[in-house]
Amino acid sequence: MSTARKILGSTASQFVGKILVGLLSVVVIKLLTGYLTQAQYGEYNFIYDFLAVFGIVADLGLYTVAVREMSKDESRISMLLGNVLTIRTVVGVLVMGAATVVGLLLPIFSPELVGSPVPRGIAIASVTVLLAIINGTLTSVLQVHYKMRESAIALIIGKIVSIAYIAYAVLVLFKGDVAHGFYHVVAAGILGNICMLGYTWWYTRRLCEIRYRFDWKLIHEVFVKALPYGIALMLSTVYFRLNTILLFQIKGSEEVAFYSVGMRIVESMLIISLYFMNSMLPVLTKAARLEGASPVPNSPELTPIIQNAFDFLCVLGFAIVAGGIVLAYPIIAVISDPKYLSRLSEGVYGSDIGFQILLFALMFSFINTLFSFVLIAVNKQKKLLWINIGAIIVNLLLNVVLIPRYGFRGAAMTSVSAELYILVATYTTSKKYVKYELRLGNFWKIISSAVVMAGLVWLARDPTFALMQNKNILVLVPLGALVYAGMLWVTGVVTRSKIQVVFRKEQPEIVNVVE
Repeated sequence: MSTARKILGSTASQFVGKILVGLLSVVVIKLLTGYLTQAQYGEYNFIYDFLAVFGIVADLGLYTVAVREMSKDESRISMLLGNVLTIRTVVGVLVMGAATVVGLLLPIFSPELVGSPVPRGIAIASVTVLLAIINGTLTSVLQVHYKMRESAIALIIGKIVSIAYIAYAVLVLFKGDVAHGFYHVVAAGILGNICMLGYTWWYTRRLCEIRYRFDWKLIHEVFVKALPYGIALMLSTVYFRLNTILLFQIKGSEEVAFYSVGMRIVESMLIISLYFMNSMLPVLTKAARLEGASPVPNSPELTPIIQNAFDFLCVLGFAIVAGGIVLAYPIIAVISDPKYLSRLSEGVYGSDIGFQILLFALMFSFINTLFSFVLIAVNKQKKLLWINIGAIIVNLLLNVVLIPRYGFRGAAMTSVSAELYILVATYTTSKKYVKYELRLGNFWKIISSAVVMAGLVWLARDPTFALMQNKNILVLVPLGALVYAGMLWVTGVVTRSKIQVVFRKEQPEIVNVVE
């Protein structure tokens, strides 16, 4: 099977899985925004954003480094997995325990949380996060073997179980008792992640032995390699979640609710670029010809790989941004409660406005993920540490200035600025260590295609709204996809020969999918 086919097949499996999970998540948002008050929905999202900061500490960057090391020597997969599993499980238990303690102490520092469900909710949700950490460790094996379809299946199974319990709690068990129902809504994640982990464990056992191992030398080796990237990831998560935490402290849970509706959609799409680059990492690593800590950055194979990844991420990113901006109002209307929509005639800004702003952060994030992984592939992940420290400073300063004046819109603007800073910093840093040149011919064609698609969707929006109301997205999204695909074909971004490359059965070398 061709390298391009493996990479795109792995990414496509995750992409389709994420779409299905995203559709299931729409059901969750719809159920929760209708069941919980606006303040409670803000608290619910605060719990998971709070835990995300702790959860990334338990990650330590081990997933990405494990994929890289397994790709270099597949004979070490079982040994690497066992030791990484030990590290992440032990650290995960300790970190989630610490998160629970800090959560229970929060009312001391935030009097408004006295009597709030947030502290207990953090304790419950910490189990969900721990299960996800263990599941993610096993997924590294699936990533190396290009078996991410199974990871997507596990994720879908877990999501269905979670939604089923949420629906049962909201519509039947605690229909008129939101106070108790809140905790069961949070606990639904535990049931879902148990099922997800069970499937992942079962399938991974078919590829390698799974057991906890403790090889101090190997643990030290992996830990030292992962720590810089792990700290960078932690800082990245801090600046990404800092918006919600500061928004909660400065403006309250209702502003968090407005911000979170759009952010949850963006988060579900942000993972696409990470899926793609994780699939690319084995190829990037081999092309960089790593030899210990001394990569050969001017490998002739790196430039076409980076160029293709850049074009592919632009194709996806600009489509999402252009379509999302035009369809923000009906999207938010369909997936949430009417109270989250803008009423500009009344001076009320809703989640649709926040979503439109956050889409630009998504675009920048898509591209900076590529340059971050280039640095990882050539063993320069330490540089990401300083880049993300800068992002936290930018985020903190802008949030302090913008949130008091603009509320959740200010938090969204801050996200855009922070992602733009990271994009510039990762690009300029990667250029210092890897010799490559990006050609922008396709870049402008992709933008033109996205603009044409957005224009035609915008023209069709009002006529279809008259017939279908906000359900017109069921027509407009497929219409936009067809127009965009047609424009990519007409402009030559996608051609018959490039499609044939993907489906070629044998291909020893790395070739261009998008030129």
